Order: sequence, then C-alpha cells, then structure tokens
Amino acid sequence: MVFKKYVQIGRVAVVNYGPDLGKLCTIIDIIDETRVLVDGPLTITGVVRQAMPLKWIVLTKFVVTIPHSCNSHLLVKAFKKAEVVKKFNQTRWASKLHMRASKLQMNDFDRFKVMIAQKSLHYQIYMKTNTLRRKDQIAHTVARKKTLLKARANQKKQRIASKKIRDEKKANMTEEQKQAKAQKKLHRQTDTKLQLVAKLRKEEAAKRKQAEHARHNAKLLKKKKAAATKKAPKPAAEKKIPLK
Repeated sequence: MVFKKYVQIGRVAVVNYGPDLGKLCTIIDIIDETRVLVDGPLTITGVVRQAMPLKWIVLTKFVVTIPHSCNSHLLVKAFKKAEVVKKFNQTRWASKLHMRASKLQMNDFDRFKVMIAQKSLHYQIYMKTNTLRRKDQIAHTVARKKTLLKARANQKKQRIASKKIRDEKKANMTEEQKQAKAQKKLHRQTDTKLQLVAKLRKEEAAKRKQAEHARHNAKLLKKKKAAATKKAPKPAAEKKIPLK
C-alpha cells in the first residue's frame, strides 16, 4: 500500500492528547519538524488556533484546500464545503471516539444497566443459536434416516433379485450338475472336519508337551530339596588327655 497521509497544509487531524482530546483540527502551517499550527475551526470543532506537537495529533485521510496560514473565515468556508465533519462521523474511527466519550461520562448505575442489557442480549443470541442448532440436528437425523431406509430398500431389492437368479439357476440345473454340486458340498464339509481334527491334535500335543515339561521341573525341584536337606557328617571329637 502507498502511504497517502502526509503532514501538509489543509490536512485534517484528530487530537489524541491534551485538553482538546478527541476533537478535529486542521493543519494551517508547519512550524518545524515536531510542531504545527492548527485551527479547528473554533466555531465547528472547538479547537483554538494554537501550536501543537505532532505527537499530539493523528492524521486522517481528509484534506481541505486552503492557502498558507489562512484566516478562520476562509477555513470555516472550506471546512463546510468539504463536509469534513459529516464524512468523518460516517467512519468507524468516529464511532469509536463517540463510544469512548460516552463511557467516560457513564456512572456506576449506567454501567450496571449496560451489563444487564449485554447479558440479556447474549442470552437471546444463545437461545436463538441453540434453536437453530437443534433444527439442524433434527434435519440431519431425518435425512440420515431417509438415506438408511433407501439403502435398506435397495439391499432388499438386490437380495430378492439374487434369490430369483439362484432359483432360476436351480430350476434350470440338470441332475448331473446337482450331483456335482452335492459332491462339492461334501468335499467342503470333509475338508473343514479334517482341519478341525488336525487343530485338535495339535492342541493335544502341545498340552502333553507342557505336562511333560511340568513333571520334569517338579522332579528337578525334588532332587534339589533332597540334596539340601541331607545333613553333613559331624567332625570327630578331640580326645582329652588327662593331666598327671
């Protein structure tokens, strides 16, 4: 973005410090790098012609066409022609300044009333959002039920169609085909039985191995206990020699 707000003659600014806080003023002359000569005009904004530091003002996007160090009469004319006050009041900046000024003028009771109004507004918003959310949930559940019912109906149709095809195939089958199908069924059953038998045998073999391992461990423990309980032989007692 190109910078467009320059310190120039005719630039409208907002005072952000001092006794004229929040008021509009117009730069009439530039004194030096840090100070400018400003005027309201007094009849419209209430700012007297005075020297003001640049740190005390904030530049706006509005510019008034005036000559260098013009008098207040010409400034008022140009200010009214440009409709600066009307245009500035339509900006968000002006609404914020107005809100700040109204907050400063409020007392405790006014602040309490604002708090109650905010609570009631928040409650209304909460209730409205809850009702809308509930409606959305109901609509979603209804739509989901409809889709489920459609899917079930389609599945039922598919099952009926597949059953009809199977029945037609059975009706058109010859005796040889029926016998071959029955043999295949028997082979499948025998295969499953053989698999179950093999699985059972494996399980029994594993159980036997575990039992043998447990018996072997028990025997080893018995031997260790028997070896520990055996008493060691007592040393021979020394013979006492009587004194003469």
